[in-house]
Amino acid sequence: MKVKWTRIIALAAIATLAAGVMACGSKDAAETTSAATEAAESSEAVAAESTAASSEAAEPEQAETETGTETGTEEAAAEGMVIDAAMNSLSIMTTEGEVLLFSYPEDGVSTTLEDGILLGEVVQVTYTGSTQEGSAEAVSVEAGTTETALDREAYEFAIMAVYAAKFNDLEGLSKLAAYPVYVGMGDTSVMPKSAEEFQSIDREALMPLAALADYNLFQLTETEAGIVIGDGKPNIIFSTGDNGYAILGINVE
Repeated sequence: MKVKWTRIIALAAIATLAAGVMACGSKDAAETTSAATEAAESSEAVAAESTAASSEAAEPEQAETETGTETGTEEAAAEGMVIDAAMNSLSIMTTEGEVLLFSYPEDGVSTTLEDGILLGEVVQVTYTGSTQEGSAEAVSVEAGTTETALDREAYEFAIMAVYAAKFNDLEGLSKLAAYPVYVGMGDTSVMPKSAEEFQSIDREALMPLAALADYNLFQLTETEAGIVIGDGKPNIIFSTGDNGYAILGINVE
């Protein structure tokens, strides 16, 4: 943060000495004039010392700004899982389930990741600005050190399923399912045998799945039924097969 110093120069008030003396009191007038001159010189010395002290106080701050980054802002770092990697921005989810958003500078972001920034990958982001105020700008993105229970592809699939659920995208969900797929909606359940049948489900009936957007993906674990997204209901269950990961079941309520 750049800090501007306002120099305050304390100027002592010089009292105007009245020389209401008579001709016979010229000696007293001379002494009075001498006292006024000394007072003025003393005031100027105080002002000069105040100016010098103010200048010395400002110098360390100026030096500190110049030794920082080109913009004088401090850098910080955050680690988490990539949940969105757009052209000009990046979103990660921390191990606590908090979502952090970073913008990219005009000249792009620095990274040594061989395959680029991939969904489901754990990365460390060095940035300037504030994640709390929405002004964080990524400086570099490197591989993170946090270990996960599942492979990156499992988290990538979970992220795609969560986004489809968040926006009530039946077409998107239908493309991620293995048929027939179980869909439980309270007292009602259906078993669509194709994407077309899946998309014919009442859209409003699947709206509660949007709550999965707040699910901490670091909590994903594999059970006998498959990998479950969600604590209780709603949830989405998926597993791997011959064609990769696919949704096996959805429970709304």
